[in-house]
Amino acid sequence: MDDKILVKTTSPQPRGAVEEAAAKLAHFFDGADEKSQYNIFEKNSWLVGSKLAPIAARISMKKLLDYQMAFANAFEELIRRPSSDESVMRDLFSIP
Repeated sequence: MDDKILVKTTSPQPRGAVEEAAAKLAHFFDGADEKSQYNIFEKNSWLVGSKLAPIAARISMKKLLDYQMAFANAFEELIRRPSSDESVMRDLFSIP
């Protein structure tokens, strides 16, 4: 969506849009013979286009990166202080 390959809208994607995006971005998945939970294009295209894409359109890339960094920091903190899992998780879920 940020690269304008899919329309950034809170409505479902137009018919065939997810398949077209998969074709345009296929080179990023070359050599990935195994199915992966991280390849969105291996999912049901109707589900991706009509259910997941509208949710994703409401979240900015900056916010997604902020969440990713917060999860990584929480994981590292849990390793450093294994007995403080409750406070680490509370801090993680208090991010805006």
